[in-house]
Amino acid sequence: MNKTIFYSISLLLLLIVLPFKFAQALTFSPPRFEIQGDPGQIVEKEMTLINEGTDPQTFYSVFRNFEAEGETGVPSPTDSDTGLASWLRTEKQITLAPKSSQQVAFQVFIPQDATPGGYFAMVLWSTTSPEAVPGQVAIGAQTGPLVLLTVNGAIKESGGIKEFSTKNNQKFYLSLPVDFYFKFRNDGGDRIKPIGDIKIKNIFGLGGTTIAANRVEGNILPNGTRKFETEWKGKGDKAESEMSKADPKTLGFFENVKNEWRNFAFGHYTATLSLTYGATTKAAESTVAFWIFPWQLLLVIVIALILFYFIIKHLIRSYNRFIIGQATMALEKMEEKKGEEGKRRERVVKDESSSEGTLNLRSTKRPRKM
Repeated sequence: MNKTIFYSISLLLLLIVLPFKFAQALTFSPPRFEIQGDPGQIVEKEMTLINEGTDPQTFYSVFRNFEAEGETGVPSPTDSDTGLASWLRTEKQITLAPKSSQQVAFQVFIPQDATPGGYFAMVLWSTTSPEAVPGQVAIGAQTGPLVLLTVNGAIKESGGIKEFSTKNNQKFYLSLPVDFYFKFRNDGGDRIKPIGDIKIKNIFGLGGTTIAANRVEGNILPNGTRKFETEWKGKGDKAESEMSKADPKTLGFFENVKNEWRNFAFGHYTATLSLTYGATTKAAESTVAFWIFPWQLLLVIVIALILFYFIIKHLIRSYNRFIIGQATMALEKMEEKKGEEGKRRERVVKDESSSEGTLNLRSTKRPRKM
């Protein structure tokens, strides 16, 4: 292995391991600042930096503008020579003892000629000085809060729901949860934060389940589109177990039955997304329909009902036979009793007849003359 390959691999490992260790060493709060100000105004805020490591550490400040990466909303650093990054000021460096924290102030110097609208930057802290030594490569991880600034004035507000549907446009489910997503477009001059919910009702207009649409309270930067995801778990918007997220294709029949029972829903549903956004609280709305049909659970229920029907039918027949048998036995006993009663009466009548005949014979016999 030559030296070039060795140094390349070493540099790669350093780039992988160093950010991980740094991320554990430095934490900060809050994660973002949403502020506003007028042209010419100086806005001051304060953040908390915490050295979570076991050694003293010096951190160096650097400012970067950022934009959203694709539709994820993940900040992607850009240039730092213009815009908000050039208006920020803070300590150039601070040294923190192990397991200690420090309040650090920063200022935003808004120029007099700043155009009203949104500006976005990061206040980053690095283990490497931004003043790179000539002839050497500065390697270091950077982390810090986001700064979202609104310069007051006449700002265009425009946007709306670009798309709303279930995940992968799925229209048929065996059970909950149901995953939703929506894409929101911002055509205005400042960030917007869509606020609202998704209301879910069945075919009869009942149910009334409501879930938050923008759980992360994410912003959409100007001229950008962001994708938001949420899910309907049912039962108070809380899934009962990890089973609810399992893929039905990977489960056995009875595991699917159990999953469908725990996360039961049935029939045709409509989900209505209702949002408001901007300083003037503009409204946007969209609807999607889907079905939930837990056929495996329903199959078990149908089979159980059929078995229950035949069991009940058999029990009823057995009970009827028992009742008829008891009645027949009672009738037979009554007939026997009547027969015995009749025979007894006949005997009594015969006995009475015999007694009367004997008395008559005695009464007709005349006494002999002497």
